[in-house]
Amino acid sequence: MSARRFGLLDEGIVGLRVSVTSEHTPEDLALAAQIFVDAGRETGVLPAPGGARREPGR
Repeated sequence: MSARRFGLLDEGIVGLRVSVTSEHTPEDLALAAQIFVDAGRETGVLPAPGGARREPGR
């Protein structure tokens, strides 16, 4: 995983680039997806289950 460099996205937009290879199993991909969802909810970027956004750190 690498952070995207300035200039590739509009200012104020953040993105992550990930690489999936034939060595990754479906379980690896499911775990990675869940980690991204959990991190997004924990930081308030994604809504919590039920639609309410959490404040970061709460």
